[in-house]
Amino acid sequence: VQASEGAVYAVVPYVRPPVTGSVAGLVGAGGNFGGVVFSIIFRYYQDRPAFIIMGVIAAASALLSPLIVIQGQSVIFCNCADKARLGLQKARGTVLNRVDSPNR
Repeated sequence: VQASEGAVYAVVPYVRPPVTGSVAGLVGAGGNFGGVVFSIIFRYYQDRPAFIIMGVIAAASALLSPLIVIQGQSVIFCNCADKARLGLQKARGTVLNRVDSPNR
C-alpha cells in the first residue's frame, strides 16, 4: 500500500508544476472518495461480489492509465513530448521563428 501511494504522489509535481498544491489536493480527495465508495460497496454487497467489483474497478483504471498524458512528458503510445514542449514554448513566447533567429 505504501509503495502505491508513493508512486501516485511521485507523479504530482510533473502534472502542473505551478499548481502542485492543488493537484496534490485533488489526488488526496480522490483517495478519500475511493475509500468512501469501496465502503459503500462493502455495505450493500457480500464479500465476494464486493471484491469482484473492486477488482474490476482496479483493472479498468490500470488499463486506462497508459492513456494519461502529462504536458511536457513522453507517453507510451506516441512520442508527443516534443510537440508538447514546443506548444509550451509557444505559449510562453520563447520559441524563435526563422525570421527571429539570431543566426540570420
